[in-house]
Amino acid sequence: MRTAPPRELREHIARASGYLRRNDAARAIASICAALRVLDAAHLTGRARTEPDALVSEFLAELVSHPDMAFLMDPENTGTPKAIPHKPGQEATLCVVLEGLAGLLREKSPARLRREAGERLARKKSLIEKGLRFLHEGRASKGNAFFRRVAEEFGDEPGTYLHLARLLKEVGQTCFAAEMFEQAVNAQPREPAVCAEAAKALAELRGRENAGARVILTAWSEATPKP
Repeated sequence: MRTAPPRELREHIARASGYLRRNDAARAIASICAALRVLDAAHLTGRARTEPDALVSEFLAELVSHPDMAFLMDPENTGTPKAIPHKPGQEATLCVVLEGLAGLLREKSPARLRREAGERLARKKSLIEKGLRFLHEGRASKGNAFFRRVAEEFGDEPGTYLHLARLLKEVGQTCFAAEMFEQAVNAQPREPAVCAEAAKALAELRGRENAGARVILTAWSEATPKP
């Protein structure tokens, strides 16, 4: 029997609390499960057991109150989340429960999804702002590199290519703007408004109205179901 909690046990618990403060509840759960496995194997008794039990219970109380967990622990928004009890000797069972919650958390937490969406939008705006700053400074290659990064990271979002194309057109990046207008059509070939704007823009940018319109109309017709 040990007379003091293992150091790694305290480290796992501290790490779990740290992840929770950084809004990473899934990793916090992984760390507390690591702590529970150490606790289960340590066979602590008496005072040596009291401290880690208290720390685990404290962590679980913080976990169920975390905003990311609300849809699981307080779905009715009562302000009183369900408790996750910690019973000495049942660490393995508790790990199974927590890992199941972590799986649901990764997939369905509305709070986490909203936060990630906000972070994604902030990154997109930051990259565009940096790209525009370089373009306004006359550093085209640097600025265009940021725009390409936005296209690579966010091209799956409807409207991204069209937004980038408009901005590039405004700052006089003719060739790159034309490329983005074509990408906009490839990404949304069934959207008449996108195709019409892109065809008009390509005609202006390239000075070849018929050729520009042909590129767009061909892509649109190929994507449109035949009767």
